[in-house]
Amino acid sequence: MTENSSRPRMLATALALLACCLATVPAAAADADHLVLTEVVIHERPGVPSLGVEFVEIANPTALAVDLSQVYLTDAIYNSPPTYYYDLVLQDGSGGGGIGGDFNARFPDGASLAAGDTIVIALGGSANYQTAYGRLPDFELFEDGIAPDSVPELVEVFPGSIAKGLGSANTNVVSTAGWLSDTGESLVLYTWDGETDLVQDLDYLLWGTVTSVRVDKTGVAVDGPDAGDETTAYAADTGINLQVPLLTAGMSFTDSYMRTTFDEGAEVALGGNGLTGHDETSEPLTATWFMSDNAQDPALTGPALVDPAPFLLDVSAAPASPYADATVTVSTEVVAFDAVTAVTAWYRADGGSWIDVACADAGGVWSAVLPGQPTDTVVDWYVEATAGGSAVWPSAAPAYFETYTVSDAPQPGDGPAALLFTEVATVGSAQEFVEIANPNDFDVELGNYYLTDGIYAPGSQFYWRIVEGNPGQTTIGGGAFADFHSRFPEATIGAGDTITVSIGGSEGFAANFAFTPTFELYEDGGAPDNVPDMLEVFPGSIVGTVAAPNTPSLTNGAEVIILYYWDGETDLVTDIDVFMWGASGSHSYARNNVSMDGPDADSTPTAYQNDTPVASQHPFVGEAAFGDAYRRVLPEAGNETATGGNGPDGQDELSENLAVTFALMPYDPASPNIPGYEGDSMAELVVPPLTFLPSLGEIFPIDFVTMPNSETKLRILDLEGRVVRTLYDSRFDGFASIIPGQFTRRVWDGRDDEFELVPAGMYIVHMAVRNRTDGDEESLTAPAVVATRLSK
Repeated sequence: MTENSSRPRMLATALALLACCLATVPAAAADADHLVLTEVVIHERPGVPSLGVEFVEIANPTALAVDLSQVYLTDAIYNSPPTYYYDLVLQDGSGGGGIGGDFNARFPDGASLAAGDTIVIALGGSANYQTAYGRLPDFELFEDGIAPDSVPELVEVFPGSIAKGLGSANTNVVSTAGWLSDTGESLVLYTWDGETDLVQDLDYLLWGTVTSVRVDKTGVAVDGPDAGDETTAYAADTGINLQVPLLTAGMSFTDSYMRTTFDEGAEVALGGNGLTGHDETSEPLTATWFMSDNAQDPALTGPALVDPAPFLLDVSAAPASPYADATVTVSTEVVAFDAVTAVTAWYRADGGSWIDVACADAGGVWSAVLPGQPTDTVVDWYVEATAGGSAVWPSAAPAYFETYTVSDAPQPGDGPAALLFTEVATVGSAQEFVEIANPNDFDVELGNYYLTDGIYAPGSQFYWRIVEGNPGQTTIGGGAFADFHSRFPEATIGAGDTITVSIGGSEGFAANFAFTPTFELYEDGGAPDNVPDMLEVFPGSIVGTVAAPNTPSLTNGAEVIILYYWDGETDLVTDIDVFMWGASGSHSYARNNVSMDGPDADSTPTAYQNDTPVASQHPFVGEAAFGDAYRRVLPEAGNETATGGNGPDGQDELSENLAVTFALMPYDPASPNIPGYEGDSMAELVVPPLTFLPSLGEIFPIDFVTMPNSETKLRILDLEGRVVRTLYDSRFDGFASIIPGQFTRRVWDGRDDEFELVPAGMYIVHMAVRNRTDGDEESLTAPAVVATRLSK
């Protein structure tokens, strides 16, 4: 804006009008010698943008143009907990803003306010402001649209100090209550050169009787970012209880606060914390301001003060935690009102000088490759873009920046061993199972391996959050919505072996596949059996609670199942294998710039490598029918990215092209690897060589193993071959073991089918096994002797 601007509302005109309207306003002794606030709207009516749209008006009553690039605007004052705008000099995210409806913002570089001119900042964005006042503002606090417009935005003083900006509809809009409190608030215009210990106040406006939002810097000592490490103390401010606020009673949505005099009345002019020595907290606001009556009057917009800056979206560095000598690719999407002319990535190693690397454009995504560094090098980086104006990410860079530390590449075998999903069955509650193979030439202890399908991205349920401690359904998932989160018991998978985990329990699995699984997710029988159960990670993580029971199941349409490793101490888990099927959905995930701090003594978080982005992942898209399973047909090697990931030896488990390495094929779960068992079975019958006394409550145990694809009957016969009692009939009584040495047990209590005690004597335990395919039948028998109690 130039001094010869034709802006309709000039200070002299405004002052004359106000003097005519307010006979009681004292004449100005002299023009103010710094920028001042001149009009503020604090009421905003939700849903009615034509009434009460918040804005702040600022005037330059001096004879010279003012550089705005070191001028700040904020309402970030709160005494409990202490939140004070002047702490921004600490450059550690202090200074307030971004939460609680507060903001702390700076005017963009290159902005200047001409002598005698006035500007307006729309606090809720330009769209509603234009609807309310029929014109655009000079600045907007944040971009309220889903695309950049011509109105430049104020700049965050640290990342998140405004926390609003370009985004999808309704996600970047200020709350319906607005930014400025209707009942009590402070608004501060101040300046800082970016180096010294102290900020300097330009103007200070407060209203209402709430004292917790007022500021008194008297004697506060601060150490800023300059070379010295000594603090500097502020001069005395007017005490909080002596400050004179504007009144809020009677203010409506169409009213505003307006300045009546530009000399700030009886404000103390010497010895204060203001730019020119004023004590800005001493202004008698009830004498220098008034409440307009249905007369909001923001200044008209003149020529643009500065070009709007671009927006940097989805900024990332990949890998996030690089290994020694590995390059890092920094990428960002840049969107802007004007054409993008330059994008630059800046980096420095171990606190050295900043080095720039030009980014190349690939369809709106700009990328630069940072060179590899030695182990333990700490690399700081940020990104800058120019399109009309300029912007940096993170905000206020290079005072704020992103960091990664270079580490040694993992040596093969140093971390957890790689295992592979080889078959996943998702259809039929009794038929669901997961098959896992050990491709290594050594045995693998399973005690620190976990199995889960408990991903829910919208709810931030992620398995790696287990390191936070106190895991539950809302943090790591499982125990609800048919999801589970489980850990293997202390067990071993042998070199080259394969195991199966039944999702629905061992009984249903065995009834369908004629042998028991290696593990069952939970005990589905009425009593414990010889199939080990998976362990809960938190109470109810598999089957829920008594009050909210859960039946674990693998969703057929779209789902993910994850095998991972965690030793219970470190910051990060290791992905062992991931199988994902169906279209991307709430189960889809990718860690990007994610750091975690686990329970170890070191309180410094550790960063994950960046995963393959969701859009670049290759889930299996076909849907299994009943009787089919997803079966591995190719090994991972040659398909999966072998370095820079979060898996064993640095593999990226989310990079596997599952559509190539898996196929839909009939169920074929691996049978347990038991010495001497080749998949064929021989019927076995074992009874103790003992007599028993049913009359005394004794029972007679009978152990047996049957054969696959057979009908089996276990009965008690008398010596004439008549059936006394049927103990087991496969047509009605479910499965029985077909694995040598793993017996199914039935007991005889000495009663017949009518539940009457049988007479003493010898009986025959008879087991008949008939092959369903060829009808061949095998019979096994053994004696059982019922004794009688001898009389004395």
